Amino acid sequence: MSQFYEYNWPDTTFKNGVALTQTLTANTPLLLDGSYVNKTTRTVNFVDDFGIVPRITLSSNADLSGIQFLITGYQNGVFINETLKGPDQKTTTTVTSDNCFDTVTQIIPTGTIASPLQVGVASVGYFPIILLNTVKQNVAFINYALNIIPNKTNPPSYQIFLSLKNNLGMGKYNDLTSDANGNFIAFEKESSTPVLINSNNLAQNLLIKITKNDTNSSLKAQFLQL
Repeated sequence: MSQFYEYNWPDTTFKNGVALTQTLTANTPLLLDGSYVNKTTRTVNFVDDFGIVPRITLSSNADLSGIQFLITGYQNGVFINETLKGPDQKTTTTVTSDNCFDTVTQIIPTGTIASPLQVGVASVGYFPIILLNTVKQNVAFINYALNIIPNKTNPPSYQIFLSLKNNLGMGKYNDLTSDANGNFIAFEKESSTPVLINSNNLAQNLLIKITKNDTNSSLKAQFLQL
């Protein structure tokens, strides 16, 4: 069965896309009301609704470094959570999660404060894992193509990984691409230029990581398997 996917990393990632500016109440979840929020489920499903897997940002001009934020959600179908210390205006007004999230379900602060906070997404992360069809009929090998098109002005850098294993259900994309994990190997060196890759390398799935994107530039990825 042939398959085609196109993913677009947005040229704008909103600092209030997950939660609009609001004050904090200890142990009470923030109201998820930003532009990335599904208005029916009141959760954020980046993969299904936007085709991205970003890191989460907390932004404030106040000193919230004494407050911890528990971020819960899912990654590759696995429930994950991360505790992130709030920003301190003396050093930075925005802090960024280590994990990338497919979905976000709750963000809970440990403290109460009248100073405002907003929650958004970072300009780096991943595209969703692409599963190859390895059960091809009447052919000796599988063939697929991957086309990467960065924005021409101040392009983001990216890296491509492929795996001989089925990595769904493992969670933590960063772990999946680490040398210690061993599941993914680099398919191409980190790059910021357009590339069209035609390959018949045996693989279970492909993963595209946006590694650096200081100017919030767009990136397009197109995958075709006949």
